[in-house]
Amino acid sequence: MRKDFHVKVFIACALIFNVLVGSLYLAAKFNHSLLLSILGFLIISLIIPFTYTFIKFYKSKEKKSIWVSNAIIIFYLIFEMLLDYVLRIPFRDIVWLHVIYNIVLWMALFSMIAIVRRKAKKMIYALIASLIFLISCLTYLIIG
Repeated sequence: MRKDFHVKVFIACALIFNVLVGSLYLAAKFNHSLLLSILGFLIISLIIPFTYTFIKFYKSKEKKSIWVSNAIIIFYLIFEMLLDYVLRIPFRDIVWLHVIYNIVLWMALFSMIAIVRRKAKKMIYALIASLIFLISCLTYLIIG
């Protein structure tokens, strides 16, 4: 297996994450509950490859900022799973909890950008494009 396979896995997961979250916003806009459930499960299941990349970054003695950024992404996914699936708290209706959730989400998104920028500079454009898709879907959900 190639030495940088885990970097490619990370980039693929980051791109998939942004597209899935953007699609989730569209499903929420159109009140498609089955699609919301499927997309939510797929997003949460990304914890597996992100954990794999965290372990690889940590074992390969990457800079601390790389594996800490990866840990922030894993923390977000655990936080999401805890709020949505374990505790089933309607946190989007509780302002202070929704603010905390959004801060953790954006920390995870910026962590993805930081890692891709350091590990694969050319792929940053694809990641930014997928992030623009996510933000466009969020804007459509709120305004459209």
